Amino acid sequence: MDELTVLLSKLQNSGSQMSAEFENILTLGAGRDQKKSLQKKLHLLETTIEDQLTIHKKADTNNKQQLNSLQQESEVKRTKMIANDTLISALLEELSHLQVEKEYLREAQSVEPETKYLEEEETYSVKQLSLEIKKVKGGWLQFVFTNINHQKPDSCYTFSLKLDENRKYLAGDCQPEITDMDVLIEKLNSSNNISTFVRSVRKRFTAMARK
Repeated sequence: MDELTVLLSKLQNSGSQMSAEFENILTLGAGRDQKKSLQKKLHLLETTIEDQLTIHKKADTNNKQQLNSLQQESEVKRTKMIANDTLISALLEELSHLQVEKEYLREAQSVEPETKYLEEEETYSVKQLSLEIKKVKGGWLQFVFTNINHQKPDSCYTFSLKLDENRKYLAGDCQPEITDMDVLIEKLNSSNNISTFVRSVRKRFTAMARK
């Protein structure tokens, strides 16, 4: 039973008692002042009921408006998240393409200006993703993501990759730890799609940051 129902029940009980008193007065007879006093009480009770109904109707309307506002805000955030994921996917695809082109140009000993242009384009894509790729000891490549946790945008989420003598990818240090990294590495070695792998790792980091 909600607050309004309880209140109305109490007011109705009071009204019933007053009505009974009024009936007794009419039956037994009473003074003029006593009748006026009881009529005032009944009028006050009716006014109180109307006021309480008005207050609760306004409160109910405000609650509905707040709920609608929260739902709209949630939808906007969800749309932004989808848009961000779409942008990240596109940038990762572009990054993967640029890396392949750059490697091809290096192997083919293409002209230096063209290689430099591709490196600049790759750097731009990395910045857009808030991703830094750098070489570390032992022949590892370290991938460093920022802007994963919107409350702590400077926090770093990292993982490392390298190729073994059989040209198979190995995963190194990962912070925070991803429990199914072995599965992701197996898929990477099967597909050789580094873009999909990096995107999958980033999604897991993002999911951990939202907890």
